[in-house]
Amino acid sequence: MIRSVVRWLRVTCPPMRFVVAYLGFDALFVLSGLVMFTFLREAGQLVIASFAPGLDGSAVLAALSYGAFRVFGFHPAFRPGYCRWLAATPWTHRRPLPDGPVHLLPQDAIFLALILLMTPGIVIPRIVIPFAFLSGYLLLSVFTLAWTGVRLHVFVVLFGFGVAALLFGSPWHMLAVFGLLTVVATLGLKRSLAKSPLEPIDLRAFAVTPAYGWPWSQLHFKIPGHQFTRTDRISVSLLAGWWFLVAVCVLPMKRDVEENAIFTYLVLCGFAVLIRFMVYFIGFFPPISLWGRLWTGRLIIPGYDHMLLTPLCATVIAFMGPTALAALGVPFTIGCPVFLVVVLLVVLTVGPSYRKWALTGRHRIVPIKGNTNAKQI
Repeated sequence: MIRSVVRWLRVTCPPMRFVVAYLGFDALFVLSGLVMFTFLREAGQLVIASFAPGLDGSAVLAALSYGAFRVFGFHPAFRPGYCRWLAATPWTHRRPLPDGPVHLLPQDAIFLALILLMTPGIVIPRIVIPFAFLSGYLLLSVFTLAWTGVRLHVFVVLFGFGVAALLFGSPWHMLAVFGLLTVVATLGLKRSLAKSPLEPIDLRAFAVTPAYGWPWSQLHFKIPGHQFTRTDRISVSLLAGWWFLVAVCVLPMKRDVEENAIFTYLVLCGFAVLIRFMVYFIGFFPPISLWGRLWTGRLIIPGYDHMLLTPLCATVIAFMGPTALAALGVPFTIGCPVFLVVVLLVVLTVGPSYRKWALTGRHRIVPIKGNTNAKQI
């Protein structure tokens, strides 16, 4: 009987070194509290309050780590060897994973209950523990789904985070929203297992390496993972506007709400426009310098300057849009999120595409890094 229970619990049990580290950390706080209580018997409550934050904080960290482990430790995308082994076997996504499921099980409730029992709840309420666990699970799920190309579930979960933030004053309603988001993330993880071939997550792919030699590596630009499609760009723009609206509604404002909204909106739009310009400008300089334009009279070079139209249009929209809506009676707290979406749509979706710009633009290709053997083309 005991062996059966242990075998049942080991399905989702975290590595023993993490369990020992958590228990040792808690034991250290309890031991220090007992030592202090021995010498300060009159200040018992003060002593308890002194080591309670450590116990509460370690419990929150343990719940967060365990939630992340339920994705990190069981999804094949995080384990290249496991992923390659599955690809070489008759396993399909319709069968359970041999090393344990990535979706939540009753065993998770047992481990979560143990963490709750070891939480004093004096400084941090115990209801934070389930939030921490689900947050870790959802955040790792979002990263995994984004990498494997199951983007619809990613955007639903990120949108749901905003809904949960709006319900910040009602923890039980927030917990219900987190539960629904967990269901969405679980369905997405099951869909991600159906991807064939399943690509393991390799963060080294984000490093720009001159695999083809200059300038071919500079012309061969690819985002790791699945491609960033137009639908993804539109979804990111809508999410940014939604989260900006949520921040305006939730975050406490010391000064005028509209003043803070306008300032944050202009900063975000400025960063978006600047990043768009720098991505297209770095490594691709104008064919002639400013003095060359003045000397030859070619003040405008259509083959190069059309790259500037998108940042200029986004800048004009960023300044004029909320003001125009304000003239119609729409407050800036609504107009700024709306036009943040519009500005991001312009920056992310309006051409030319980076690939077309890199291959057909009228520019000088210069090395991004300090390559002494490279020359301008």
